[in-house]
Amino acid sequence: MIYEGQLLGAPLEIRRFPIEGFVQIAPLSTTGARWKHALIYFAGPGIELLLFIVIVLALGGADFFVIEDDYLKLALQSLAYAALVGAVMNLIPLGIVTHEGETPNDGMGIIRSLLSSDKDYQQWVDQTRLANQHHPID
Repeated sequence: MIYEGQLLGAPLEIRRFPIEGFVQIAPLSTTGARWKHALIYFAGPGIELLLFIVIVLALGGADFFVIEDDYLKLALQSLAYAALVGAVMNLIPLGIVTHEGETPNDGMGIIRSLLSSDKDYQQWVDQTRLANQHHPID
């Protein structure tokens, strides 16, 4: 662990390995909770996929896959492929172990969100409300 603290009231950990980020969600209602939760998990990989698509289209679609001696094009291709690999890796369902227990990565979070019951979400909302009574959000 390189650093553990808070950033704008949210817990923050910086580690040497693995390099990744995640958000722990605290729902306040159950209205559309499954889909909202799944979309939050998809946001990170979704932006990476969008970046890949934008670069592919900006470089001419099928021409993107042609390797040339143009250094700018090579740099953009590298960035696009890195974003694509990042998105795919984040969508592989795994858990992330923290000092508070296991938290799902984006892929596992999407699956859990869509398969959780209304009762599970209601218990989560109740726990969040109880926690906020003891530690109000600033």
